[in-house]
Amino acid sequence: MSDIEEQIWQAYRDKDVMVFGIAVDEPQAVVQDFVKQFQLTYPVLVGTQTQYNQYRIAGSHVSPYPRDFVIGRDGTIVYASDEYDPEAMQEAINHELNPTGVEAGEKKASPATFLLQPVYPNPFHISARKQSTRGIQITYRLQRTTAIQLQVFDAVGRLVRTLALGQQPQGDYFVAWDGKDAKGGAVPPGIYFIRLKAGPMIATRKFLILR
Repeated sequence: MSDIEEQIWQAYRDKDVMVFGIAVDEPQAVVQDFVKQFQLTYPVLVGTQTQYNQYRIAGSHVSPYPRDFVIGRDGTIVYASDEYDPEAMQEAINHELNPTGVEAGEKKASPATFLLQPVYPNPFHISARKQSTRGIQITYRLQRTTAIQLQVFDAVGRLVRTLALGQQPQGDYFVAWDGKDAKGGAVPPGIYFIRLKAGPMIATRKFLILR
């Protein structure tokens, strides 16, 4: 909780980005000494384990807390990793600031990092299921060949369906979900999460299904 957060803070201090560290169940004096020792310029929050639990990743039942994570504008985790990877972290932040990924006069870059795009359409209307052949559209990008899991979870973290599983090479991918569970039944209206796990990295996207 010092080097990568400070690097991100300095890179985005003039942008619409909030950077903070979380010290769990630590006395205030210990946190203050830590901030002084490492000369941190970003805020460090003193929290409890209960507060920290709010950042549980949907569908994760074992060691759900990443070393670093990025929370998107809609409040869901869009990047999480236990590995030190500031470049991947900044790519996730850049995508949140510029969802198209293309600046004016700039050509779209080739796949450069792990990225899960927002689900489309969101919300998805059940009434449109019969009219649409593409269903709920999910796109993601891999920076290297890796084992992936692309899964759908409901609001309480129960696995609804696995959409992709196994080794995939670097590149951009598109998956369409028909809104049905693993048994072929239509899921009810509600909040759902798409979770992509690629190696040590995890990204989630929240979406809504309506009647």
